[in-house]
This record gives sequence, C-alpha cells and structure tokens, in this order.
Amino acid sequence: MWGRGALILAFLAAAAQPTFPSIPGFPTPGSGQPTFTVPPPTGGPAPSSPSMPVIPRSDVVTMKLGADGTLAVTEIVAVPKNATMTRTVALHDQAVRDATVDGAGTVHVTADAMTIKLDGGKATVQYTVTGAVTDARGKPELRWRPVGGWDTDLILARVSLTTPRPPLSVACLSGPEGSTTPCKSVHTDAKAVTRTTQLQLRAGDRIDLTAVLDPGSVKVDTVDTAAATTDDDGTGPFALTWFSGTGLVTLLALLLAGFALLWVLRGRDAKPQAREPVPVLRHEGEHVVFVPPEEILPGRLGTVLDEYVDVKDVSATVVDLAVRGYLLVVHGVAADGSPDWQLVRHRPADADLAGYERVLLDTLLPQGIESASLADLRANPVDLTPVRDALYNDVVARGFFGTRPDDRRSRYSLAGATVAVLGVLVTLVLAFTVGSALIGLAVVLAGLVVLVGARWMPARTGQGSALLGAADDLTAHLSTTVPEQLPAADREPVFARSLPYALVLRQSERWLQVYPESEEGRYWYVAGEQPRPFAVDFQDFNSALDAALAGSGRLRSG
Repeated sequence: MWGRGALILAFLAAAAQPTFPSIPGFPTPGSGQPTFTVPPPTGGPAPSSPSMPVIPRSDVVTMKLGADGTLAVTEIVAVPKNATMTRTVALHDQAVRDATVDGAGTVHVTADAMTIKLDGGKATVQYTVTGAVTDARGKPELRWRPVGGWDTDLILARVSLTTPRPPLSVACLSGPEGSTTPCKSVHTDAKAVTRTTQLQLRAGDRIDLTAVLDPGSVKVDTVDTAAATTDDDGTGPFALTWFSGTGLVTLLALLLAGFALLWVLRGRDAKPQAREPVPVLRHEGEHVVFVPPEEILPGRLGTVLDEYVDVKDVSATVVDLAVRGYLLVVHGVAADGSPDWQLVRHRPADADLAGYERVLLDTLLPQGIESASLADLRANPVDLTPVRDALYNDVVARGFFGTRPDDRRSRYSLAGATVAVLGVLVTLVLAFTVGSALIGLAVVLAGLVVLVGARWMPARTGQGSALLGAADDLTAHLSTTVPEQLPAADREPVFARSLPYALVLRQSERWLQVYPESEEGRYWYVAGEQPRPFAVDFQDFNSALDAALAGSGRLRSG
C-alpha cells in the first residue's frame, strides 16, 4: 500500500538536491616602461593550432561522442627524442576498435586492454570506443579515461569532448588511481565542447571524465534493468482517484501559474534602453585605439551577462589590470621545474581603478608584497569573498541590477526549499489521516520548481539589458578584426586591451589565433626562456590562473 508513495517521495527527495618557496629569479620591473630581452625563436615551425602545442611528454586528446553511443578518440602524443612512452588502458565494460597509429609506434587491442607503445617524435593515435555510454537513472552517462596508464610523467594533458548536446553535468577527476581530486578547471562552451587542461601528471596518474546527457540525445549501449516493485493495491493514500488526481492537477497548476506570474513581475529583465551600435575601434589622429562600449570593464560585463561573479570574470580582470599597466605577468619556472607565472606589481593603485579592482589587487598582493606566483596562490588559496562582494555591489551601484543577483537567488532558493519541505509534511499528514496524499505532492513539486527556477530570478535593469547590445558590439569586433586592419604600432595595444573581453565573451580562442606574434610593444607579459607561440603560452597561463582562483572555493567556475 505504501510502496508507490515511498517511491514517489524518494524520487522527489533526490530531485531536490540541488611554489615558489622563495621568489625565483624573475625579471624585476624598473621604473618607467619595462625593457625585456627575449631570445629569437629557434627550431622548427610553430604549431598549426594553439590548442595543440607540440610539447615533449604531452597528450592532447580530442573526443567526439556520436548519437549512436560510440566515442571517437584522437590522441596527439609528443614523445621526447630517443625515448619511448607506453600507455595501458584497462577495458572492463568497454571495447576498442579501429585503432591506428600515425607515427613511430604501435597499438595492440585485446578484450581486456589497449596498449599503446610510441617512440620518439609526434604520433597520432585514433580509435573508437563502444560501451562507454550507460544508463544512469534514465539518462545517458558517458564514462571514459581519456588520459591515464602512461609509464612516463606528462608535462601537459589536454582533453576536449564534443557531445551532440551540452551535457547536463560533467565530473572530472585527476591524479593517482583511486583519488577523488577534481580537475583544476573544466569548461563547457555553447557548442557542447567540454575542455580541461592538466599540468604535471605523474606516471600512472589519470584523468577520468563523466558526462550526464539529455535523455534521447545519445544511444545507450547497456540498459539498467533494475525494476522497482510495489505492494500498492490501488486503494492506499497515494492511490490515483478522481478526487486526488483533480486536486493534484488543480493545485499544481495554480502554484505554477503563481510562480510564472512572479517571474514576469519580478524576474524578467527590464526593456533595454535604446542605443545605437558603437564602434569599439576609433581613430585618434594617426592611431587606432580600442574603446569598450559604455567604457564597461570586463569584470562588470561578465557579471551582467550571466548574472554570476565567476572565475572567468576575475581572471579577465587580472589580465585587464596587466594590460592597463598595474600588473606585470612573468613566465618562469617553479622550484620543482614546472611552468609557473608571477604577478608583479607594476604601478600603484590610483583613482582610475574601480572599487572591486582595488580589492582584487589588495587580495592578490597585500601591502608590502610586490609579487606572487600562481603556484603559491594554488598552494595557499586567497579568500576571494571580498572581491566577489565588491563586484556584485559594483554592478548594483552602477544601475545594472536593482538588487544583488546572488541575494535574489538565495531568497528564492530558500523559499522553494521551504515550500518543498512543507509539501513533504503535508503529504505525510494526509497519508496518515484522510488520504489523498497526492495533493501534498503538488506542493512539493511547486517548491522544487521555485528552487530550480531561483537561478533565473535575478533581473537586469534597462541599463543592464542595454549592455547585451554592448556585448554584441564587442563580439563583432573580436570575431572579425585582424592585425592587417591596424597600423603596425597599434596592433599590440588594441589586441591586448581587447583580450580580457575575449575571455569573458568566450572569444579567446579565435582572438589568440590572430593575435600578433611580434613581441614588440608587449609591455605587460614577459615570455619564458623557451620560445613558444604567444597563443599557447597565454592559454597555459590563463588555465593556471583559473585554477589558482578556483582554489578559493568562493567563485563559480565559468
């Protein structure tokens, strides 16, 4: 009699769960414009794509999940000269077929394992995995180990996964077998491409990737055959009768209509103020300069666009402070030999800084501290709560929101959780008294809708909505401008000033592809001793910066 009710309540309960030991020998900026001597590039041609650098002991893995549930994998592995690298992948419920190697090496597949043996040089390994998609509570779930089983330390591992639709959730673990350490940074873009970059993996370390997908988007290779049983005879408190069914539908419709009305009145963005498209490149005499629309700062723009202060907003602010001359980014090497970067104070804070920028500088470089390495920031995370609060307060003070977005989300989340708990209590009371307990479930469902919908309740003002147009102006600039359109002397300033906006608008990949390689005039970034394309160098810096900032635990990964 109680079986069906217990199952329903269990389902609803589940748905409600929403170094440096001392500063190494980095260059120290003097007064005035810094001058750096950088060795000319040597060796072979630059990598054809900044997303796939040829670095010895690196593994760049590209995966594409087909609608039929098969996973096509391509690994580009760089093996040091006169060395070998071997990877062994255990196959449990999966199988590998069509495995090939383009380069010096072999791949051998059995029912139990795949073994890749590679000699010095660059090799491309391709194979197809079946059985990687299983059923997880009615949803397709992809599980695969794109990196792991190598008998050699990896300097760099990059993984990208393309799925038919953006995944509902992604979990990524890295480190030794059995560890539960999450990957430093995982990002999924609007094109359903999930990426992660990990540095310095030891021999035997792995990257495990799990993605939960929309039902029906991918064929499931195996089906969960576990079936629930019930002893309900159709006459208990959870029986679907005409009275309980009508009450359930009516009450649920009223509650959902009330929430929809509340969203229309309180959660919908105000109509944007009228504005004309604004060119972001302007001529000043013989020069071309970059001027952001509304003089909006990248941190503000990112917060207004997605209504969250997240890692990319703060990372973009750090880069913006560098290109505006307040910080200097210096690429060097940590004590353990791994790549590292230092943030060096270049000029003191002044009246041109926004309040949240000043708070960020004081957090990263407190009074008396002139530089900090990203390795130190990862090992000793700083508290970015003051930065997050200052940025939320800034967008409210500027008139982009009426109230802080995080405060509004919290209020509606609390209200939804309260309604859901009350609904559970009402359901139990009805079940033990008059019956028709399904009516109480309508209250539970309404509470869950409010709880889930809380993320969409922050509302931009008319001024805030107008910034969406400013974002369009910037996106058009970032997706079309090339260096040849600009005077040679203006290329580095324009591209550098635009770079933080490319980060918050997720246009950095294209922007870095066309970024001028010449270091002439690049006053804000000092490259390492080993010459590399700037696009590759900066992408690694940005990944390390994201990881250091995410370690605070106070920012959403964006």
